[in-house]
Amino acid sequence: EAAAGASAGFRLTAVRREPAVRLQHGVSGLEPLAWSEDHRVSVSTARSIAVLEQLSDIHSGGQEMVIHRTAVPAPAAACLLKVGPKKEVAECKEKFASSVDPTVSQSFMLDRVFNPEGKSLPPLRGFKYSSWSPLGCDANGRCLLAALTMDNRLTIHANLNRLQWVQLVDLTEIYGERLYEASYQLSKADTPRGELGDFPEFQRRHSMQTPVRMEWSGICTTQQVKHNNECWDVGSVLLAVLFENSNIAVWQFQLPFLGKESITSCNTIESGINSPSVLSWWEYEHNNRKMSGLIVGSAFGPVKILPVNLKAVKGYFTLRQPVVLWQEMDQLPVHSIKCIPLYHPYQKCSCSLVVAARGPYVFWCLLLISKAGLNVHNSHVTGLHSLPIVSMTADKQNGTVYTCSSDGKARQLIPIFTDVALKFEHQLIKLSEVFGSVRTHGIAVSPCGAYLAVITTEGMTNGLHPVNKNYQVQFVTLKTFEEAAAQLLES
Repeated sequence: EAAAGASAGFRLTAVRREPAVRLQHGVSGLEPLAWSEDHRVSVSTARSIAVLEQLSDIHSGGQEMVIHRTAVPAPAAACLLKVGPKKEVAECKEKFASSVDPTVSQSFMLDRVFNPEGKSLPPLRGFKYSSWSPLGCDANGRCLLAALTMDNRLTIHANLNRLQWVQLVDLTEIYGERLYEASYQLSKADTPRGELGDFPEFQRRHSMQTPVRMEWSGICTTQQVKHNNECWDVGSVLLAVLFENSNIAVWQFQLPFLGKESITSCNTIESGINSPSVLSWWEYEHNNRKMSGLIVGSAFGPVKILPVNLKAVKGYFTLRQPVVLWQEMDQLPVHSIKCIPLYHPYQKCSCSLVVAARGPYVFWCLLLISKAGLNVHNSHVTGLHSLPIVSMTADKQNGTVYTCSSDGKARQLIPIFTDVALKFEHQLIKLSEVFGSVRTHGIAVSPCGAYLAVITTEGMTNGLHPVNKNYQVQFVTLKTFEEAAAQLLES
């Protein structure tokens, strides 16, 4: 289905907002930009996660935003995944490195998961991905930051005193210990696969604890029993971690999250997706019943929702079986997935819009629950970009989606409901008209949809590429002061 083009009914006026924040290091990882619910922007770079907090300064009469800047530094030591006793692992590494079989020795030497320290190669520094929790998860009622380094260390951080970030827990270390204690068998029915000295088993043990992405769920309520058998409600949040071998670990944390002692449980789900690339939570409310699941995308193209069974979560329901949203193995990798709760004006019910960036296209899927069951409508929006989409973000208040490619072009997509499903109206945002000639590396929209943060470097000048790259986070206003004031008065 070809999406509708830009209509005359809406016009987006993108205006540059000062100041631009220059980054000390180049950006790294996938979707390097994220905007939290408490108005903080995280930027994954090659040395740290830069965190920019927008502050309100009532004493300043200027137009410039006031930004408070902090950073989460990358660990100095390389992360070595726990695949067995240290002595045995060292012996196996020596054996594989000196193997006469080139398929073993070269596979081992070139895989940075096995050799994060690099030796003759430059060390793996920087961050692969970061994800903000919902509001109200740390001791101060603000957002937690989950950070995944390039060498596969997954940690959770909190900013408790505004000046310094504190690491609360290392989930990679805890998960590795759990696997070690379980002899790397995820269930009792799982048969032993071989000894660590077998290269396929060595690969398997690394693959089952190499994170690809992680995402937070919304806050849910669990019931606990006191000593006097009285039940009381406790807030909790889930963190889903997608691994290279397609397994998903679902961590449950009690709120406020203080550290290792706040971990309630960890359950592992087998997704069955080949070459998983991205995941997102699917959260749907129907007749005051909350349903949830995990949307997983593959580098080969397929997208599906998996049920997540949780005990003791109040008012929580999940799917009976996985739901395939897109099954074609068309070799268009799923780069990013967003799930947006909406209200269908024609069907008079709540619905769920899932959008996924696949190459230069946006795949969308509308999910509605009726008496007949779960209705699924899907299609692709084409004609948006001539290059693959490098970043996608969504305004969950009104369902507006923003995409960008590396050539400095961004798109705003607005869902328009029809009798049965929906269509998209889209408009081109030429960032070169706002910032000059630039290349774009990531975008993120603010929680209220007023600002768009963009990571840029210099673009081509007179047909020549720039000698140096200066990475900057720049801000664009998407609403006029009058629109923002009207929305504020309506809320």
